[in-house]
Amino acid sequence: MFRVWVAAVAVVALLLAGFSVWSNAQEDFAASDHAHTLKKIAADDAFDNDPALFSEDSSLVVIDSVRPLYVSYVDGEGKSAGVVLVPAVVVSDQYVIASRFVMPGEGFSINLAALLAVPEDRGAAPEILGAPTAVDEALNLVAFPRPEKLTLAAVPVSLGASAEVSPGNQLMVPTVHAFGGGEKTAPLGLVTALLAGNARYRLAGGNSQTFFMNATPAGTPVYALRDGVPELVGMTTSGGSQGLSAVITVELIADYLRHLGVSNNSQP
Repeated sequence: MFRVWVAAVAVVALLLAGFSVWSNAQEDFAASDHAHTLKKIAADDAFDNDPALFSEDSSLVVIDSVRPLYVSYVDGEGKSAGVVLVPAVVVSDQYVIASRFVMPGEGFSINLAALLAVPEDRGAAPEILGAPTAVDEALNLVAFPRPEKLTLAAVPVSLGASAEVSPGNQLMVPTVHAFGGGEKTAPLGLVTALLAGNARYRLAGGNSQTFFMNATPAGTPVYALRDGVPELVGMTTSGGSQGLSAVITVELIADYLRHLGVSNNSQP
């Protein structure tokens, strides 16, 4: 009987020891909430090469700082001459920037430039912008002053680490839409963020501040994903010759913003 009791105690001791080892292993490898998510496993603090970590939250980060820029034109006689709708990046409480190709041609003028409200602005009125300024033909950028009384909940963008962009990195871009409106009224806007293929290659030497991506309209903000979180890494300067678009990096954009008197809001 004594031997049976000793054997039973030994078995219990072994089970307890095994449980202790297993518990320690779980604590070593499990997250603090004991959940192994894809994001926690794949996170490496580098730009992503695939969209595995892309989510609705990724899109919301882009929408925070991008609004549709609605521009209507008139001819020399004051008659309506069409409208354009392009993405504009909110860079401060004073300015938005967009493609300089919104500038009218000879014999035409801008009738209305407005930053449209999107559903995330919860019914706010659009912002009527001032006359365009700081037209840069090299960077293909133009700035529009915002009104003194701001109505939109847009957050000024933070500039990402575009020096880290390399071929293969997953990119995303915003697209803009509008609904309703007329010649004298601004419509409701909508911004969506879409995956846009991968960075293709970047030039060396003096052109290291330019990289290339799949054909995308000029003036489009370009984001890379760092563990699923978007960072603004540039804006396209060409519309897609031979299936590729050139992207100026945020170093050049930061210089442009300094000329506007806007400080460089870099990612932490």
